[in-house]
Amino acid sequence: MPRIVALDVGDATVGVAATDEAGITVHPVKTIRRTASVKADLRAVEELLQELNASKVVVGLPLLASGEEGPQAAKVREFFDRLARRLHIPVELFDESLS
Repeated sequence: MPRIVALDVGDATVGVAATDEAGITVHPVKTIRRTASVKADLRAVEELLQELNASKVVVGLPLLASGEEGPQAAKVREFFDRLARRLHIPVELFDESLS
């Protein structure tokens, strides 16, 4: 069954979590170590999404307490934009400021 996959994009790693096959619970899957190449990082994420049979991707957006985007959110948004262009499944941003 297709899964929803969540990404926590950081400077050093990308944390990956996914729903179970029934879509009921979410569990950590893997931590992808970032490289000097964003293309290589995107390829690693894309390969894992294919392995997991992802039907949707949710990327956490770390907003500031004011609700505005700071420098880290800008980095995440850039990664999100590039990933969304590569994939043929829905990719959404999710405000993670209160999580």
